[in-house]
Amino acid sequence: MAEEWMLFKAAVETVAKRRKASIGSSQTWLRTKCASGEIRSGARVNGARTTISPDQWNGFREIDRDGWLVDPSAKMPGLSWYWPIEISRSDLAYILKQMASQARPSTPARQQAKSAETQRQRKKKASPNEPGGRPNEHDWEEARLFALKLLSERGDPTIERNQVEGWKSKTDLANAVLEHLKSSPDLSTVRRKIPVWLAEFQKSQSAQN
Repeated sequence: MAEEWMLFKAAVETVAKRRKASIGSSQTWLRTKCASGEIRSGARVNGARTTISPDQWNGFREIDRDGWLVDPSAKMPGLSWYWPIEISRSDLAYILKQMASQARPSTPARQQAKSAETQRQRKKKASPNEPGGRPNEHDWEEARLFALKLLSERGDPTIERNQVEGWKSKTDLANAVLEHLKSSPDLSTVRRKIPVWLAEFQKSQSAQN
C-alpha cells in the first residue's frame, strides 16, 4: 500500500486536537518528532516529493503557520522559498495511538495487581536456564549487534547518499531491528535505543577515518 501523506498544517491541527494543546506547541512537538526520525516528512517541489531527512530539520529557521518551508538551509539543494511540507500519516497516527494508550489505564487496578503477582510467581519458579526463564525481556545485545551490522552494510540512513526506499531514517533502522528480534518489544522502545547505536557506529567510522 502506498504511503499516505498529509500537509504539515493539517498534521499540526490533528496533534493540537489530540493533545489538547496550542497550535504553537503542537508545531514544536511535530518538528521535534520529525527531527528525531520518528515521523517521516518531505517537501512537495514542482509536483514531486523531496524527502526531508531528520538532520535537515535542525537547519530550518522558520516554518509558517500553514506549514510552508520559509528560507530553508543550503543543506537542501534545489529548494527555494515556500514549499509545502508533508508528513507521513501512518507515522503520526502510530505515535498518537501510543500516546493515547499510555495515557489511559489498560486494566482495572485489581486486575493489574493480580497480573503483577502472577508474573512475580512465574519468575520465582523459572530459572534463567529453564524454558520460561526470562532474565532479560529482550536480547538487546543481539539487537545492538544486528543494528551495527546493518549500519556497516548499508550506511547511516540519516545521510542522504545512503538513502534508498525503506532506508531513510532512524525509524527504518528500528523497524529492521524489530523484525529481526524473536521477542516483540514495541517500536517506540526500539526507537529509544537507536540513537545510542547510531552514535556508536558513527564513532567507529570516525576512528577508522
